[in-house]
Amino acid sequence: MAARYHNVIIDTCFLSCLHNCDPQCELLEIVIDHYGQRGIGDWRQLQLCTYCQEAIENHLNDHGISDEAVTLWMAAQPPDRYDRLARLAEDPADLKLLVYAVNNHGILLSCDGLLLQCCHLYDVPHRCLKAVMMEVDRGWGGSLLEGYSSVRQALHQHLQNHPFVQIGFDRHCQKCDPHNTCDTRQS
Repeated sequence: MAARYHNVIIDTCFLSCLHNCDPQCELLEIVIDHYGQRGIGDWRQLQLCTYCQEAIENHLNDHGISDEAVTLWMAAQPPDRYDRLARLAEDPADLKLLVYAVNNHGILLSCDGLLLQCCHLYDVPHRCLKAVMMEVDRGWGGSLLEGYSSVRQALHQHLQNHPFVQIGFDRHCQKCDPHNTCDTRQS
């Protein structure tokens, strides 16, 4: 399958959930290859991970967004977006990932509802873990998660208490998609 995006921007919380599904961290390369050519993350947060260090070093690059660049970008935003962005700025790495995604062609993968909402606000392609697993498995002809009767069963097996997993594929995720606009939703 040809890459649809140049950059695959990966939030650390997404990587953590992916690691829970795949402790060997083999899915990281598969996900990056499915969506794009180059993995991007927040290097400071990624270096704090106690898992997947070899995969992180082999497949992810730093976004390179400085605090100054974020400040300048925030100052240029319309006032009606500032409150939401200020909440997102509570995790500076998330705000840097959003700035990178807005300014570069890519898709942002996260399990953070607020970050996903901000992606929607800026028309940045984005996916949560559930959508990624569904799309990548479909791209592999349903063989990626062999041994499970469904993507949902695979996710429940490894992420029983994660909020995105508790919502069926036939419904939107109220936390990140309050207006029911997720294009990966199955009818």
